[in-house]
Amino acid sequence: MRTVAALLAVLFWSSNALAAKFALVDIDVFQILFFQFSAAFFALLGVSVLQKEHRVFSLSFYKVSTIIIGTMGVAATIFLQYLAFSYGSILENNLIAYSWPLFVSLGAVFFLRGKNTTIRVFLALMGFVGTLLLLDKTGGFDAGNMLNLGALFAFASAITMAVYSIKASTLASPQTALIPATFIGAVFSLVCLFFAGEFSWTLQPILISIYIGIGPMALGYYFWTYAMSGDGASRLAPLGYATPLLSTIVLLLSGEAYTERTLLGMLIVLLSTTMTLMISRKKIEVRPGCAMCTNE
Repeated sequence: MRTVAALLAVLFWSSNALAAKFALVDIDVFQILFFQFSAAFFALLGVSVLQKEHRVFSLSFYKVSTIIIGTMGVAATIFLQYLAFSYGSILENNLIAYSWPLFVSLGAVFFLRGKNTTIRVFLALMGFVGTLLLLDKTGGFDAGNMLNLGALFAFASAITMAVYSIKASTLASPQTALIPATFIGAVFSLVCLFFAGEFSWTLQPILISIYIGIGPMALGYYFWTYAMSGDGASRLAPLGYATPLLSTIVLLLSGEAYTERTLLGMLIVLLSTTMTLMISRKKIEVRPGCAMCTNE
């Protein structure tokens, strides 16, 4: 079930960049973030009610540690990601932001135990190579061209998401981190909109922002948090590479330019993801007190 949850999250996230592309044309990035975080907050409360998880309405349900994890992994990640979208190429910065499985795998080098550790790290690195190829639209990749403000925001977003994917294994319930994080994100976005943004009542981008909040953010993070629980972070994090693959396909279909390297990069990412799925079917025993350890 965790594999299915991870794939559902990837499907939601794959529509994120395209939705942002259309929304950013008409309204301020801080307004998008405000409606996005707000919609996610109420969507998560709705999911909790459907699950009869009424504890979410009690302050005792939340701990400082889980609020910090959620704020870093959800509020900070999304905020940085959308700043990256607004300051540069959505196609390129989206791919940089979704390079976070590499950092999860590098962390796994220090924490994982088992005969499949090397294979998993190799597949994650292979996926990162595919992502680098996807970054090249012009036929001549130059890392120096990435050193712009948008790319730095995207890189910071990748770091915070990697930390969240590892820390999510310690959460007893996704709502303990996601609900306070989306509330904090909404408040912070509203403050930024008041002081540095410009509000617009254009309906279409507002509806798109609400979709992003309910789909890619609320449901995407909910499924991903569940998938990362237990030993999920050690086995399934490289599946995050499917997001740049699918989102790149969607962006290309919307009219973005591509090269032969783009197609090669997508094939490499697809191969990495498929092999990760095959390995993740192997049962792993997690030792208590070590969320990233296995006993294969």
